[in-house]
Amino acid sequence: IEDPGSAVTNIDLSYIHDNLRGSRLQAQAYYYDIGAREFPFDGRNGGFLNSISYGEFESQAYGGRLQIETPITQSLELLWGADYRNERNERVLDILDPVAFDQGVGRPTGNQRTQDPPYFLDQIGLFAQLQWELSPSFTLSSGIRQEFLGLNVADYTTLNGDNIEGGAVDFDATVFNIGTV
Repeated sequence: IEDPGSAVTNIDLSYIHDNLRGSRLQAQAYYYDIGAREFPFDGRNGGFLNSISYGEFESQAYGGRLQIETPITQSLELLWGADYRNERNERVLDILDPVAFDQGVGRPTGNQRTQDPPYFLDQIGLFAQLQWELSPSFTLSSGIRQEFLGLNVADYTTLNGDNIEGGAVDFDATVFNIGTV
């Protein structure tokens, strides 16, 4: 088995244009990959799985955001744009051979269990927010955001050994906000 630890790759690119036809444009693109290996857990004496397990977590995502700040009047500004995120996560446990583990080898048996089922998430958001500076010490803001989400869960085997059929679902929501400073 591999030594416990984690590895993270994170790439973030940003672009800002302060005066694009009177508006301020901000664009961002990102990617990350996280992998974490845990210490083996000996649950043979009354543990949940009654076995020795060794877990690994994998998470990957990429996405971007485009945001534009457009002044309408001296005291009124519109912030609008869109963002996108594609994400994949999974946590798998390898069941270790107890005889090999006791001999200090820690060899996987080939039996894996899913602690967190593998899932894929696609998310698109469109947003707009007005900010009104009523005075130097009082600002009112209000906005709307439309979310479109797609969730896909792969088939998996639970910690107890039950086979679960995955599936996909799409949903959306409109959310509002209002605030003062």
